[in-house]
Amino acid sequence: MLLSSSPQLQNPELGRQLEHRHRQQLPPAPAAPPLPLPTRPASAAEYGRLLQACTAARDGATGKKIHRLILHARLEQHIHLRINLLHMYLKCGCLGEAREIFDKLSRRVTSVTMWTAMIAAYTRHHRPAAALALFRAMLLAGVRPNSITFVDVLSMCSSAGAEFLAHGRWIHGLIRELGFQESNVIVATALLKMYSRCGSLDEARAVFSAIAARDKVAWTAMMAVLAQHARAEDALRLCRAMLLDGQALDEITAITVLSACADESALPYGAAIAAAVIQAGLDADVRVANALVHMYGTCGSPAAAAATFAAMAAPNVISWTAIISAWARAGDVERSFDLFRAMQQHGVEPDSVSFVSLLAACSHAGLTAQALDYFAAMTQDHGIAATPECHGCLLDLLGRAGWLDAAEEMIATLPVEHLQSDARLWRAYLGACKTFGDRGRGQRAAGRLLDLRPGDPAGYVELASLYRKKS
Repeated sequence: MLLSSSPQLQNPELGRQLEHRHRQQLPPAPAAPPLPLPTRPASAAEYGRLLQACTAARDGATGKKIHRLILHARLEQHIHLRINLLHMYLKCGCLGEAREIFDKLSRRVTSVTMWTAMIAAYTRHHRPAAALALFRAMLLAGVRPNSITFVDVLSMCSSAGAEFLAHGRWIHGLIRELGFQESNVIVATALLKMYSRCGSLDEARAVFSAIAARDKVAWTAMMAVLAQHARAEDALRLCRAMLLDGQALDEITAITVLSACADESALPYGAAIAAAVIQAGLDADVRVANALVHMYGTCGSPAAAAATFAAMAAPNVISWTAIISAWARAGDVERSFDLFRAMQQHGVEPDSVSFVSLLAACSHAGLTAQALDYFAAMTQDHGIAATPECHGCLLDLLGRAGWLDAAEEMIATLPVEHLQSDARLWRAYLGACKTFGDRGRGQRAAGRLLDLRPGDPAGYVELASLYRKKS
């Protein structure tokens, strides 16, 4: 087995930083009344049914109370109760409690499903180092991974990015050794995504070339890889090859290849795909029409974007945001503002992405006061929580205007999780400090950026540039 050749984390702190940077709160489940507890001692079977109900309702609080009743009744040794407890804790996002149950179970049960579920939970909660360590432990325990296990660990590498490329290659070696790459398109597709997210386009191409029987999922996944790497011409060529292979263009594939053409230099390729999309009648789907508006706007053709938007029967908030962004990119900020007002008049409520488009337009036009008004309207009038992207636009705008005092004051009031999870905020602030030669603030910003990303040279480069500018 290839376990002995598995790469180690060169810096143990790196895994923890990745987990901290990417950890997010899962969306809360809809509020529901807690499930009733038994009023008398219950049997193991009854406790099992109650735990299953807690799992279905994602009621972790009641599940923990039932767990205490099980312990009090000395019933925890029942394997089926431990399995129910594990499922309940995993479904409710209680990873610490789930791991305790898992460790007890793993001594007696060697189910690949159980190991995979625990690995998947770490991946979902953006804890790649923990997922990787558990995968290694699984191999050492002699449990053979299945295709779902490999999809989950590859997803873990994808979410971690380039820092986990070596681990992804090691996992790829295991997949080859066990014969999954050629026989399982789902695993091969997960490999494509992993190599793409980790920055290795050539290795993604090699995986795609090795897939013997390519279905629509595999073709679309490779187009998504090319889209991520802004390879519009290659995506168009691949789309043509897919059609020649007998696969029809559908909505998902159309959206994917259009996203590959969303670049200023890719309009000819985008127009070719648009013609095929319209000929196939796929533009009647609002998602495809939105992708067309976005593609035209990003390619610098707002008139074509406007024509597509005008033909839509029922534009949604994504449609409106795309056309607002299209005119903002073209420098027609006033038209963007007019469209924003029209969107609300049509009863379409803006979201945080809509406001990001407006803030970006204000930033490039130097409309600081108007941007602050929009930001206030977003949080106060519409009750929309500011995202890191919103804060990034506002920081960029304040920095461009030279309002470094206001920018520093804003950073001081930002949610800690935004600053800890998004280095772009510190990079934007550091860039503003460099522009205006503020060495003191620049040092502080560079320090925080390097704390977040110790391996990223951007902080050192910007700080060195700041000192050169000052001298």
